[in-house]
Amino acid sequence: MATKLSSVMVVDQQEVFRLGVKTLLERKEQWKVVADAADGREALNLAATVQPDLVILDHTLPSLNGIDLSRCLRERLPALNIILFTSFITDDLVMDYISAGVRAIVLKTDSFDQLVAAARNVQLGKAYISSSMSEFVAEKLFQPVNLRQQTLTCRERQVVQLVAEGQMNKQVAHILGVSAKTVETHRAAAMNKLNFVSVSQLVRYAVRNNLVSI
Repeated sequence: MATKLSSVMVVDQQEVFRLGVKTLLERKEQWKVVADAADGREALNLAATVQPDLVILDHTLPSLNGIDLSRCLRERLPALNIILFTSFITDDLVMDYISAGVRAIVLKTDSFDQLVAAARNVQLGKAYISSSMSEFVAEKLFQPVNLRQQTLTCRERQVVQLVAEGQMNKQVAHILGVSAKTVETHRAAAMNKLNFVSVSQLVRYAVRNNLVSI
């Protein structure tokens, strides 16, 4: 019996990766790339139109990072499968992505066979972690709770990203559909959690955690 063709959207700010994933996946004749995007918010709007079966996304995306894009996509399209395909990951980010509903994590340094395996597994309803990630994830999952760092909420992370991208409070408020006062509250909460006293520290944090690229 023929395998059902699955529609795919690829989200990566680098065109070479988008084209590479499209070319390599479509050679397998199980997947059809129906859309691609370089920007997180563009991808969110595009997904509502094309309604793909699978989204392959990077962590570092302009306007809306991969974690919050994943969360928003799953809220709008609950049956959607998401694969994180990235060159940057930390133990805390792994847990954030799992919480956001990502079904597979593959590093860009892994072989392409790992991405294909991830796509096949999520298509069958299974989770997948590439071999290079397995020990890394296990160590994090079994780490005592009191050793885990306090992480930012989804909205706090969005505010930090937009501030680091150079947006003023009013602009951030317009993008997120909230008041400027709410933006300031989230920014202050993030700074308090991270023990920061200046916006420049927030910017460095965003760069260090690949919420923005330089």
